[in-house]
Amino acid sequence: MFTAAMIESLSPQRQEFLAVMGLADEFTVEMASAVTRMPDAEQVLLALTRQNAFVTRLPDGESFRFHHMMKECAERLFAQLPAPRQAAVWERYGRWYEARRQYLPALRAYEKCGDYDAALHVIEEDAGILLASLGPAELLERLGRCPVDALKRHPLAILVLMRRMFTCQQIPKMMELKALLEAAVREHPELPAQERGNLLGECDLILSFLMYNDITQMSRLHRSASRQMTRPAVTLRNSGSWTFGSPSVLMMYYRAPGELGKELAEMYECMPHYYKITQGHGQGAELVMDAEAAFMQGHFERAVLLLERARVRAASCGQENMALCCDFLALRLSLCGQAGEPFDFEARRAALLQRHDVVLLHLLESIEAYYYALLGRTDAVPEVFREHRLASVSYFALCRPMMEMIELQVWLAQGQAVKVLARCEELLAACQRFHYGWWPSMSGCRWRQRTDCMASLPRPGLHWSRRWQRPRRMASGCRWPKITAIWPRCWRRAAGAVPSRWWSGRSLWGSGTRLGAPSSTARQTARPLPPH
Repeated sequence: MFTAAMIESLSPQRQEFLAVMGLADEFTVEMASAVTRMPDAEQVLLALTRQNAFVTRLPDGESFRFHHMMKECAERLFAQLPAPRQAAVWERYGRWYEARRQYLPALRAYEKCGDYDAALHVIEEDAGILLASLGPAELLERLGRCPVDALKRHPLAILVLMRRMFTCQQIPKMMELKALLEAAVREHPELPAQERGNLLGECDLILSFLMYNDITQMSRLHRSASRQMTRPAVTLRNSGSWTFGSPSVLMMYYRAPGELGKELAEMYECMPHYYKITQGHGQGAELVMDAEAAFMQGHFERAVLLLERARVRAASCGQENMALCCDFLALRLSLCGQAGEPFDFEARRAALLQRHDVVLLHLLESIEAYYYALLGRTDAVPEVFREHRLASVSYFALCRPMMEMIELQVWLAQGQAVKVLARCEELLAACQRFHYGWWPSMSGCRWRQRTDCMASLPRPGLHWSRRWQRPRRMASGCRWPKITAIWPRCWRRAAGAVPSRWWSGRSLWGSGTRLGAPSSTARQTARPLPPH
């Protein structure tokens, strides 16, 4: 009531200023001048600030914000403006945000004024990177409001939306958009043959994701796209996430137990075709996968060498996602005595904040959560993992099982092994759905069989590297899953068979549980990991 009365006492010019700028969460003098088109916008803003009219200057000294009560009143005042005036204001908001590559608020502004051609142009410019932060329900709702004719005028936007539908696991909608793209190409015979090839080739590139982590089939479609396209892909900007937000390449693309050697060879063969049409998107992925495999097999020196090669390749194309995957492996290697450069999580987070990419920020959180969980420092684990609120985060469907695996490691660090066991069945089903080769299909009988064998498991005092090694043929193929080596420890932990000092710091994967037969030298020199 008091706020509304204060607005009514202002001059019409200042009321209009409040009505227009009340739509923004934060704004600067430059933004206020552009959106209100008032030549004296700065004087009006400073006067309102001096009058304590619920307008606050932020600590950076340049930005301003309305109090939430003032903002509500301003929004009601804006709703009273004529519809053409409202549309003009939203259009100016859209242009302001788009010029500064703040694509999500720009998209919202263009939708508000009904300019769907401008909105689809923003989607093309964003290439789906920031669009990934929207949940599936919201994305489908927005897409449902967009006229079909407008979509047909923007085939590149259709391709971007196809990819987003895949990451949201909305496959029927993805195929519906594919049919719409093909119709748009047919209805425009005037399109140059080169452009038609680019559109259909990029469609093949996006369809390759339906063969996710079947490297042979993905490579077939990548080669088809490479033959048709004469320009880099538009929908796969090389600044986007290559691992769908996961910190590990191996965990995402290792598909079939016993086939690791074959899959690594295919990665080395097919990735150059993918790099060619995506301007090096994911550059170094095959090296990271190879390095992680060497790490899991206990070949630490080879892992370190491959890791450094991957860092160089990733840096050459500005692949921040791959750089984070390298950081994840480097931190795990450091826990196995392969010391590297000190890692500063706060500095890394500050650098990522400048990129405005929420996927990379979530990826860094997952790395931090896993690392500190291994060290037993649960107080340093990011809040979303420490408080087990992963359901509140919009992860890509393909990487959610990975995030839940990291959450299990946090549960273990918090001394809640029973929580881990209670979630095994559900997580196993998710892993099977996405063909995660590191957790092969197990029947209920095999679960019980492993539980019944607890009494025959090795005792904590024995050398883990000898007692936990698997058949020699795993050296080239990782015959056993990378996760199941720790489950017997979970059961023994729950049964009280393993002292907490021996248990703490043991990993669900990769902090010492080595898969594959290590070399004879490694077997002779291996010792138990020190407790953290």
